[in-house]
Amino acid sequence: MLEQIQYLRAELKDAESNEGRVRVGIELNTSCPNIPDTPPPAYDPESLKPLLDVLASHWEMDNTLVLGLKLAPFVYRLQQTQLVDLIASYSTPQGKNPFAFFTCTNTLGNCVMYKEGGRDVLTLPGKFGGLGGASIHCLALGCVGVLYPSILERVARILRCSLYRLI
Repeated sequence: MLEQIQYLRAELKDAESNEGRVRVGIELNTSCPNIPDTPPPAYDPESLKPLLDVLASHWEMDNTLVLGLKLAPFVYRLQQTQLVDLIASYSTPQGKNPFAFFTCTNTLGNCVMYKEGGRDVLTLPGKFGGLGGASIHCLALGCVGVLYPSILERVARILRCSLYRLI
């Protein structure tokens, strides 16, 4: 898939256009709550690292490739600390990092919603699903509120993007 994206970027002359601004980037969803019997990779640095290794290796071949991560709705600080530590580990001696942006936050899995009126009728097929949007707005803001300073402290000085892209 990454080779196909890079082929498209080459066809579009993406890295050469728009005064150095690229039009095509990749956002890896590290937070899919719908993988049976497996936590989302964002919650498990050991399962996330091989995915980030693949992305980072493509960025090493072409550092105009814009890479981002859609993050899980972290519910405690250790989850964010482990993620920031992992991302910081990809920093080069020259102070660059392959990951240019982070999206907070994806859906929160394992949720059940009932129809209006409190009737015991599930609105989701298969009983369980992901909760998102306004329902988890406070959690998403909390994730940004904790992640942003951590990134500033550990990673932002090496990111090649503006800090406004972190929110």
